[in-house]
Amino acid sequence: MKKITFLLILFINIIVFADEIIINKELSLVGGYGDNFFTETMHHQNSIGFEYFGKHSNDYGDFLATDLQLRIAHNFEKETTTLEIHNAWLEYKLGLGKFIRLGHFALAFGIEKVKDTHATLWQTNAMKNVGFKQDWGVGYRSFWNNFDYEFAAQIGSGMAFRKDGYLFSSRINTNSTKSLQFAISSLYGKIHKSMGMATYPLSSSMKISKKRIGFELQYEYADFKFMNEIAFGYDNDTEILSGFSEWDYTPFVFQDLKLIVQYKYFDETSNWNFGGAYKLCETITFSTLYELKENRILCQIYFFG
Repeated sequence: MKKITFLLILFINIIVFADEIIINKELSLVGGYGDNFFTETMHHQNSIGFEYFGKHSNDYGDFLATDLQLRIAHNFEKETTTLEIHNAWLEYKLGLGKFIRLGHFALAFGIEKVKDTHATLWQTNAMKNVGFKQDWGVGYRSFWNNFDYEFAAQIGSGMAFRKDGYLFSSRINTNSTKSLQFAISSLYGKIHKSMGMATYPLSSSMKISKKRIGFELQYEYADFKFMNEIAFGYDNDTEILSGFSEWDYTPFVFQDLKLIVQYKYFDETSNWNFGGAYKLCETITFSTLYELKENRILCQIYFFG
């Protein structure tokens, strides 16, 4: 916990002296019904937090960006409160489209890298496939011709901070401005087995060896967006296959509404999700999701602004 506190103080001090600062407040209210009512899921608990983004610049433009995003989550069933650190990074611009990043940030693996699921019910397979979405470490990103690429070396502990693991990931994708995009990514490491989303209290000390290679395809056509990912590899000596597809439809005449269908496959288990999201105003979104396999419905009200 001392290391986490030191890092937070460091980031806050760096951001305070930024030339440009953006502060947003965040509130997430989650609930659902299956066999009974519940107020938390594998990915979400009722929470309140903030995001603190800053940019440093000189006579030649901005050269350093920082982001700190925290939230306090409460589990009403277990009556527990946890701290969740999401973004806690600084990124230095080396020039010529090259960036180096340090802190707590997303892995360079899979469609989770480009689909930010921090604030939504609509999740990828990242939590099952890897165990967490972000980790502590250092990363590098740049581009070459029509390709973007990224590498990351991280400690394999997710939101918590443990030193006796490691995780290397890499991702290369075709230009993100194109309507049709392809990507390939890889992951290798010995990571701490996640027991939840909390940064503190710490997650399990159990470790697992992971190897993955993944392929992605994204396509946008008119009011539709398609995202697909397949990944395979090993957890220790156990073969793992993961598949994810999402189809989004945003009506041209009703841009505040998004209808969503998902198909997920992981380790011989599959599930369909149906539902959507509606922007009640600029800062508030209402989402609902029906899980066919679990026969349950989830709802969320999310405020960010």
